[in-house]
Amino acid sequence: MIQQEPDRRLAAAQAADPTRTRTQAAERDLAPVGKTIERLLTACQEDSVSLAQLRERMPLLRQREQALRHELNAPVSDEAPMHRSWPEVTVDRDHIR
Repeated sequence: MIQQEPDRRLAAAQAADPTRTRTQAAERDLAPVGKTIERLLTACQEDSVSLAQLRERMPLLRQREQALRHELNAPVSDEAPMHRSWPEVTVDRDHIR
């Protein structure tokens, strides 16, 4: 019973990692942006969308895509302290046994 509580807290801390959550959200948002760009280019090639409309919409889509890619590749400064505390929790759990 005593062992279950630290294990539960460790699992909850790992699952609630804000870095992982942010990365997953950026990856989830990046796919539709890429698909929209592809569809817009295809529509322009098929003359469903004018070149003027393409020029109007593409910069915004490219900016969004670039921002999401930057977010995925950005170094995370708050991740290191969190990972340093996890071994301490494990050490404390082992000490309790």
